[in-house]
Amino acid sequence: MTDLATLVEHKNSLKEIIPKLSIDDTIYSKSHLIESLISRFDLNEYHGRIDRIRSIYSDIDQKNKDIIAEIGRIIDSIDHNISNILESKSVSSDIFKESTIISLLPTNEVVRTIFNNKISKISQVRYPGLQINTRLFSPAEINPSNIDGWISLMVASDPLYLMGPSIELLQESLRSFPEIYQKRVRSYELNDKRDLSTLPQAQFNLIFCWDFFNYLSVDVVDLYLQQMIRLLRPGGTLLFTYNNCDLAMSAKLVDWNSASWCTPLLLEKIYSKHGFELIGFDDIISDDVNVSHVSWAELKRPGDLTTSKISQASGAIRRK
Repeated sequence: MTDLATLVEHKNSLKEIIPKLSIDDTIYSKSHLIESLISRFDLNEYHGRIDRIRSIYSDIDQKNKDIIAEIGRIIDSIDHNISNILESKSVSSDIFKESTIISLLPTNEVVRTIFNNKISKISQVRYPGLQINTRLFSPAEINPSNIDGWISLMVASDPLYLMGPSIELLQESLRSFPEIYQKRVRSYELNDKRDLSTLPQAQFNLIFCWDFFNYLSVDVVDLYLQQMIRLLRPGGTLLFTYNNCDLAMSAKLVDWNSASWCTPLLLEKIYSKHGFELIGFDDIISDDVNVSHVSWAELKRPGDLTTSKISQASGAIRRK
């Protein structure tokens, strides 16, 4: 059986050459040149032969369109083959559980800079934020500016909500922060029930999921997006990574049973159904041998982001 990565690579190669095969512009210019001869010279005895030349160009144009159409049918056949493989491998079903996800997605300076710029612009003291699948960076990724993983990028959120496999792991993620800040963070255990109803509704201006949807089936991602749009305020942002299997190396992760199958097209069907607006998709090249790209999507709940909160809440307890 041909593996998914090979099929995706072949499909992408075919899609890439389609624009290069088209000769529409060339045929049009040649046909126009032939037609100009008829309009320039009133020699009827030659017009029939010139028309036959023009007809040959039309035949060539149609043959070229037939070739491109056949390539399209080959691509459709590859997509059908991919679907069959996914079904036989059961990779489209729920083979990963949230409580057992082991982070695979690498970071590098480019990735951290991009997410730092995005998150720092959105996370602010006037709104609560939610980070799902909170993790620490591996020792190889740590430098003084990112020792706290992604949490430090969202400390402005007031309050910050964290969801992870266990409360103990969340506390470990917060270990480098001052104790007074750790007490302000709201920690929730992420279980396999996939129920986000215990979180405040329509309050968050940012939900950030790093290396989470990469392992969950499209059906499970669908379930989460259905709930997440209700957690966001109008104008709020959902930023998440996923395993973009339009890329051959990402499809290879599915062959290895290391990630789940997803594509921008599959995501589009889901987020549009639940009322999200698309801000953008992107694929960032990584330095990892096995994980070639960090793929992410940015969605928005329609509306304008508003709040009556001006600053962080504070107070003191006075003894009588």
